[in-house]
Amino acid sequence: KDSPMTPEDVASWYDDEDEEESEGIYLSISSKFVVAGGYGKQVVRQIPFMDFTCLPSEGNLNAVKDSLKESGENKGIILLSGKSYHYYGLRSLSNSEWTHWMENWLRNRWLIPIADRRFIERSLEDGYNFLRLTSGLSKPDIPVVVDVI
Repeated sequence: KDSPMTPEDVASWYDDEDEEESEGIYLSISSKFVVAGGYGKQVVRQIPFMDFTCLPSEGNLNAVKDSLKESGENKGIILLSGKSYHYYGLRSLSNSEWTHWMENWLRNRWLIPIADRRFIERSLEDGYNFLRLTSGLSKPDIPVVVDVI
């Protein structure tokens, strides 16, 4: 009941799915979650997630880590997602802090070209994002932790 996605939102994902496409559905974690606030209010928080587009290598992993530190991240995990890297921050942000963090990545694309522009733009459009936890037909690798900040 506390999900940012309504049952109708989830159902719409499957409306036009055929059997072949349904094999491309993955279990993901959402950046957006709800916590109890004072006086019975619910507070929306966000986890800083980032998707990268560079090929896996020691140099690119160091570049990912450096770019995350430059973005203000000082506690999180970097995962090898198959063809590149994912980042899961270990802190929560208010919606406005999360939006500011994502917008900074977009503004600094010329400095940090390894961040996935489409992921950032879609995240800002939706107001949250998802990162995959499982493997599947088109993405056979399960994301695994390769470094920490």
